[in-house]
Amino acid sequence: MSEKSLKDQVGDFLKKRWSGNFNEHVGIEFVDAGKDFAEMRLPLKSEILQPTGILHGGAIFSLMDCTGGVAAHLSYPGQNLVTLEMKVNFIRPVSSGFVVAETSPLHRGRKTSVWEIRVSDEENRTVAFATATYVVASTPAEKNIFPIFE
Repeated sequence: MSEKSLKDQVGDFLKKRWSGNFNEHVGIEFVDAGKDFAEMRLPLKSEILQPTGILHGGAIFSLMDCTGGVAAHLSYPGQNLVTLEMKVNFIRPVSSGFVVAETSPLHRGRKTSVWEIRVSDEENRTVAFATATYVVASTPAEKNIFPIFE
């Protein structure tokens, strides 16, 4: 029996970690991740739509922060990171289907990590774009957020 891929390990871990919490409630789904990237999916459902029927900006922001945070953590094994700042540009509304967030690093330093995050619709049209800055904790994590690295 072969060892699980990093993608499968991260996916299994996030499924357990997100069980019963905010990310699961919103509906964020893991697609893929590794060092320097992550991809998450968000199917639209009535609970995350505005009264006008379009996807709520807060749901998009949450998807982006989750995607950037997973990629940042995978790039800093054994470290805690927290969101310092995120700047989002909302480009186009979405009212059905799903959206996908993809992220890649702009800067990975000792104290901060900056990521660009793009959300697109089913037709690969840009829905939102963000830059996010995560602070790398000055002390190592007491418990690694991703125990697959232990």
